[in-house]
Amino acid sequence: MPDYNATVELSRELAADEADWVIEKVDGRGVVVTTSLRRRAQVILTVSALDLRSATKLALMDVEDALVNDLKTVSVQVMPTNEFDESGGMIDEPGAFLSVTEAAERLGSSPQNIRARIKRGSIPAARLGSQWIVPAAAVSND
Repeated sequence: MPDYNATVELSRELAADEADWVIEKVDGRGVVVTTSLRRRAQVILTVSALDLRSATKLALMDVEDALVNDLKTVSVQVMPTNEFDESGGMIDEPGAFLSVTEAAERLGSSPQNIRARIKRGSIPAARLGSQWIVPAAAVSND
């Protein structure tokens, strides 16, 4: 069965404990919780399915079963994993993301300041387990 990657955008950002809850509930799907450019949570996961339609249904069921409180699904994008990889969607692409410490060094700042900026939403970031990762493009000095 082919693999598909789904990006499910939620109605708002997630607190750290909410993100951890979603990751735990959708365990086994290679799930990552990030923040979209619109400052909403995105859940990115991999599902195996017969076709695109089935992959979309599976991804939505998995994510919506993990939602808490007032969260709603706002949008969903599903594509074959090879297409996702080619689009630059893979978070383990070398140099695509930085740790908080690396982002701070690049900006001549402190890790505490970077975490505060992530919390305020002035720097996009994703939760990878218990750590934050920052898109390298968001902190470039260009």
